[in-house]
This record gives sequence, C-alpha cells and structure tokens, in this order.
Amino acid sequence: MQLGLEEEAIFFLLQMASSQHQLRSAFMHSSIHGWIYLETLMNEDLNCLLKCTPGIVQQQNGVIQEQVDFGDWTKMLTMVDSQTSIGVGKWARVCRGLYKGDIGYVSAVENWGGVSLLLVPRL
Repeated sequence: MQLGLEEEAIFFLLQMASSQHQLRSAFMHSSIHGWIYLETLMNEDLNCLLKCTPGIVQQQNGVIQEQVDFGDWTKMLTMVDSQTSIGVGKWARVCRGLYKGDIGYVSAVENWGGVSLLLVPRL
C-alpha cells in the first residue's frame, strides 16, 4: 500500500521520537490533506527531528507550524468525515496505489484515517 506524505511523516516521527522530543502523539485527519497534528511541547530537539522528517514543509526560518487553540482540541479529535461511511465489516474499493480498483473487506479503521483491508486475490 502506498502511503501519503502525512502518513510517512507520522510513522517517521513516532519511530524516531524519544523522551527528549516530548512528543506525546502524532495524528492526521483523512479529510484534511497536507497537515499533521502533534501533541507536544515544542523544543529544539523536536524542531531538529521535524527538519529531517520526510514530507514536512520548511521555510527559511524553519518548519511551518501553527498552534491549535485549546477549544478546538476536542473538536479535532472527535471530528468525523461526513463523506466517508467506511467501517469495519464493510466492503471498499481501493482508490490509489498498487491495488487501485481492487475490492477489500474492511478489517480495521485507524484513528488517523488509515484502513486495513483484506483484499480479494487476483486470478
């Protein structure tokens, strides 16, 4: 399965982060492309890690970042994509990547928008 830039960045950060980075969580929302969300206290160690993370956009003065207001935290975590009705136990068609067009049974739906499929073998 081909991953998007957001997924690659999150996987990289979660694999490489240690206690010095103070990264509590990293996630994305499937309906908001081009953004990842970090629960953290920003520090120099984390800034260095972000600079070497694939898919993170930088400007001359560093990584582009915005703070999410406290009132929007809960909204962000509970936001539901109204266009998506994919759930465990349903069938779905792959839209991108190597298996584009194949049909699969949804075995899991991740918080960050990823889906695990059991694909029907090609004959």
